Amino acid sequence: VKLWNCNLGQELCKFQGLQGNAITCRFSFSGGYVAAAGTDCSVHLWNVRTQRHVKTYNGHNNTITTITFNPDSKKLISGSLDRSIRIWDTEKGTCLINMQVGSSVNCLTTSSDEGLLASGHLDGCVRFFGFKEKKEVFRLDELNLLKSIMSNFRHPMASMFSPKLLEITHKEYKFTGTSGGASYSADGQYIVGGSQTKDKNNKYQLFLWRSKTGELLHCLNEHSDEITYVTWHGRGGVASCDKSGKIFTWC
Repeated sequence: VKLWNCNLGQELCKFQGLQGNAITCRFSFSGGYVAAAGTDCSVHLWNVRTQRHVKTYNGHNNTITTITFNPDSKKLISGSLDRSIRIWDTEKGTCLINMQVGSSVNCLTTSSDEGLLASGHLDGCVRFFGFKEKKEVFRLDELNLLKSIMSNFRHPMASMFSPKLLEITHKEYKFTGTSGGASYSADGQYIVGGSQTKDKNNKYQLFLWRSKTGELLHCLNEHSDEITYVTWHGRGGVASCDKSGKIFTWC
C-alpha cells in the first residue's frame, strides 16, 4: 500500500504487512490511520505518522472487497466474498458484529448519524442494516450488479436513497456501460463516476454530475484502461485509478 503526495505526484512511503493483493484501502476520518484489505482475508491498520503496522483484524475466510470507517473512526467495517459483513472495534481489534448477508459484498457506506449501514451485493441488492438492531432492516432488490453506493455525510444517502423512506430518490446518474465506482464531493454538490466501457475514441470516461439535478457537467477521457475506483478529496480534488496501474488526479 503506497502513500502519495497528490500535489507533487511523489510516493511518500509504503505500508508493509499485507500477505496478498490489496483490493481496498481507506483513511480514517481523522486522517491518522490507513486501513487496507484484500486477498489475505485480513484487514490491516497503519499509523500514517509513524508508518507502523498497528493492528490486524482476522475473521473473514475469503477476499475482503470493501472497508469503511464509521464517522468517529471507532469502528471499522469490512465486507467480503465470504458473504459476511464484520464490524470491528478499531482500537481493540475485536469483532463486535458478524452479519451473514447471503451474497458477496461489493461496497459499504454508513449514514452520518450512524443509524444505518448500507451494503451493495453481487445479487444486485442494497441491504440496510441498523446498528442498534444489529440486523437487516430493509433491502432494495433488482438493481443488477451493484458496484458502488454512496453516502453524503451532510445529507445521509442523499441523491441515491432516502433513509427515512428507504426508497430510490434519483435515477439520473446513468452509464452506457459498467460503472467503475462513484463518489460525492465533500460539499455534496457533485458526483463523480468512472466507466469500465470504452467510448468511441477507445477511452474510459470519468463523468461529473450535479447531485441535486443529475445534470451531466463534464466527461473526462484520459484513462486508456478500465477505471476501477474514484474518490473525492475533502479539499476538492478527485483521484481515479485504472487497471493499468495509473492514478490520475483532477482539480
